[in-house]
Formats: sequence, structure tokens, C-alpha cells
Amino acid sequence: QKKITARTEFGRTISETEAAYMKILESSQTLLNVLKRESHSLHTKIDE
Repeated sequence: QKKITARTEFGRTISETEAAYMKILESSQTLLNVLKRESHSLHTKIDE
């Protein structure tokens, strides 16, 4: 019974960690896209 409980908790922890990792990945991608857009915008203004 203890092994089953431990395995269930371990599985839950892995799922929560994966979900948190995906949120970080999405946020990082969003930040990268914003930086690319802003960089392009700055280059356009400099070239004018």
C-alpha cells in the first residue's frame, strides 16, 4: 500500500513538474517573440 501511495504521489509530482515546465517554455517563447519584434522595430527606426 505504501508503494502504491508513493508511486501515485510521484506521478502527481511529475505531472505538476511537466505542466510547470510547459508554462515556462510557453512564457519563454512569448518573450523571445516580443524581443524579436521589438528588435526589428528598433532596427527599422534606426534605418529611417
